[in-house]
Amino acid sequence: MSEGAAAAAAAVLDDADSIGEYSGSLDSDSSEEPADEPHLKYERMGSDLALLLAAEPATCLCVHPKLVLVGTGLGRVHVFDHLGNRVRPARQPHTLCVNEISADEAGEHVASCSDDGTVCVHGLYSRDNSHSLTFDAPVKTVVLDPQYSRPGTGRRFAVGDSRVVLHEKTFLTRLRATTIHEGDGTVQALSWRGPLLAWASNGGVRVYHTELKRVISLIRCDVGERPANHRCHLFWRDPRRLLVGWRRCVQMAVVREPRDAEARASGVGTHMEITHIFRTEFLVCGLAGCGDELVLLTQSETGGSGPRPRPQVRVIRPLPEDYEELSTDELTVRGFQNFSSNQYRLDCLADEGTFFVLAPSDVIVARPRDTDDHIEWLLEHHRFEEALRELQAAGPAVRRHCLQDVGRKYLDSLLQEEQYETAASLCHTIFGRNRTLWEEEVYRFAALRQLKAISGYLPRGDFHLDSTVYEMVLYNFMRTDQAEFLRLVREWSPSLYHCDAVVNAALEQLLHDADNPCLLQALGLLYTHQCRHDKALAIYLKLGHPGVFDLVTKHELHAAVADRAAALARVDEARTVELLTERPEESPPERVVAELTALPAVLYRYLWRLYQRHRHLSGKYHDRLVELSAEYERGRLMELLRASGEYSLQRALHVCQTRMLIPETVYLLGRTGATREALQLIMNQLADIKQAIAFCKEHDDSDLWDDLINYCLDQPVMVKELLLNIGTHVDPRRLIRRIEDGLAIPGLRDALVQILHDYKVQVDLQDGCRRILVSDRFQLHARLQRCGARAVPVGAAAACCVCGGGLLHRDPAKAADLVTFYCRHAFHRVCLPAARPGACIVCRNEPRGRLR
Repeated sequence: MSEGAAAAAAAVLDDADSIGEYSGSLDSDSSEEPADEPHLKYERMGSDLALLLAAEPATCLCVHPKLVLVGTGLGRVHVFDHLGNRVRPARQPHTLCVNEISADEAGEHVASCSDDGTVCVHGLYSRDNSHSLTFDAPVKTVVLDPQYSRPGTGRRFAVGDSRVVLHEKTFLTRLRATTIHEGDGTVQALSWRGPLLAWASNGGVRVYHTELKRVISLIRCDVGERPANHRCHLFWRDPRRLLVGWRRCVQMAVVREPRDAEARASGVGTHMEITHIFRTEFLVCGLAGCGDELVLLTQSETGGSGPRPRPQVRVIRPLPEDYEELSTDELTVRGFQNFSSNQYRLDCLADEGTFFVLAPSDVIVARPRDTDDHIEWLLEHHRFEEALRELQAAGPAVRRHCLQDVGRKYLDSLLQEEQYETAASLCHTIFGRNRTLWEEEVYRFAALRQLKAISGYLPRGDFHLDSTVYEMVLYNFMRTDQAEFLRLVREWSPSLYHCDAVVNAALEQLLHDADNPCLLQALGLLYTHQCRHDKALAIYLKLGHPGVFDLVTKHELHAAVADRAAALARVDEARTVELLTERPEESPPERVVAELTALPAVLYRYLWRLYQRHRHLSGKYHDRLVELSAEYERGRLMELLRASGEYSLQRALHVCQTRMLIPETVYLLGRTGATREALQLIMNQLADIKQAIAFCKEHDDSDLWDDLINYCLDQPVMVKELLLNIGTHVDPRRLIRRIEDGLAIPGLRDALVQILHDYKVQVDLQDGCRRILVSDRFQLHARLQRCGARAVPVGAAAACCVCGGGLLHRDPAKAADLVTFYCRHAFHRVCLPAARPGACIVCRNEPRGRLR
């Protein structure tokens, strides 16, 4: 290489270093941000390839999974790897520019052609099956059979000048040339896939079937779209689908075969059908497939002779007669102002989705953007939330980014926007169990005075931070927000921080705000954590906080609250009563009653609940309970009077008489035996004949009935009630004889009928009872007879219950009369007392001795 070329190469390398890898997909000079994310990412190939392009221009390109082949304007063919490193020495099979390079599928043989009319096929690793041909005119295109390196395939290759000539190896390594097409102008492009060979000339694109040995289709294009100075581009998406790009027209064709099996075997009817065709507003410089989409290398058309525009890589989705453009990326190619559309080439590795763009001074590689690229683009455009979500969804597929880095950027953005709560909620997702990152972030929030936002998200389980972090948060809220301080003390486990230190700080804070309820309540909780329940109980009672009941129940402090019953009652009377009666052995009623004396209403509820739950302990307080019931809940007084027998009747009577409680007074008078006074009270104060009748029925006193009758004789309505109700208790004649003649009694007839009916019912009942008694007597007598007639078993070992001798003997001479009772006691007849021979002396506990 000359010194000038070396200097130029060094300048190019410096330029490459300054540009480096394409970080985006648009022109680096553009000041506008892209609205949509590009589909591809770009990288300029450097190394040895960059040195080459600095010295001589590239004219064509062929990409293989193993290598990259570049032809230059000086007639040389260079071999590089995919990073641009030279892997084989350069060859110069031509004297003028190389127009086309083709490689077989194995990557072992390469064919090239040139304007000097030469075609060269050579092996990269062997000289076998290498050929060098010379033609009379420039050769624009050449293509190897994809299976060229495989034995038995004929080692075929096709050459295009003004004809399409198929060369095939024959016997004794000679080549046989077969012209398969001519007379249609210069052949501009050849492409071979499977058995199909396609070429483009002025007449259009023809597809030749190498097995059927005939052209199966002609794809015509408008004459205006294929001038001689514009190249046609062919690309096989697969063995059946062909892409054609010619100036501003793109077509897609597919192989169609007849349905008939015989016709399909013979090839009759096999043809190409155009499925998509559309026109563009730009020049097509190359095309390739990418899944269901197309990748086009394009250049905007210019009308003048000024600088040429930059080339573009467009990703489109084809439609039947149109297309949808998904992305457009302008490429910054060195010297693009001087390059026409024919000087650009596009080749690809379809399986890898990698595309190579060739310009005379550059080779740029376009690859599909992976998850890392997508995340990078999102970060560059400050879409941090989406970036974090994509990173979490991708998992191990992401290599260049980690959760902590992306998360920290997102947190920085949120904190800058003062979205502190959102930032705090993400810390667990971003930092996980990384204690160092957690603590750093907490201190950041502290510096921003936003500890309240993050305090609810701090780790609290088996994974937690250093205790100083939690203490810092507690100290902060102790001074600035006592309600939040109380919430955290409630929610946080005391194992997260040092209770003693926090208690001391809280006591110091109370010196400045002694009655702050939140501080006091939090201090009570802290005392509970320290098992100093007496101090906690005192604070809760001072605050009148309902949590005192949970404290007592949880830690079984019943004995400690017996002397504080009044203070508890001021917090919640109902819960106090339930608590104090729950364990009376620990909260003795004597102490509770003494404490509640000043609160009679609460004392009443306590004594009544004690009576319900532990009646045996409440007896000595029933006198007090009677008084309190008469004062606060008269409805329960009668229940107590009837159920209890442990109160003083005279004292209870005095209470009821003092408060004019008539029903209760009547009941108590009845219990004391003053029934006539009670009846008088019923009739004079209540005037309730039904209650009077019930009272008389209850006591069943003949004199009491006479008093009631005397009260009612001058009141016809009451007389009627007596007639209706006394028939089964008192002889009705006692009432009827004493009724004055001429006294008008409403409903007298019905009353008399009722009396007769009651009498009949009573007679029937007596008769029925008599018959039942007679029947039962006869049945029992019969049963007694049957039982008496039953045999009673006596075993061989049975002995007399008096003398103890055996009852049964084998010798008949010694046998004696036996007496056996149904109680299973057996005797010798002579052993029974003569006075009562029919009774068992064992069951009647009579003496067993007898005269011998």
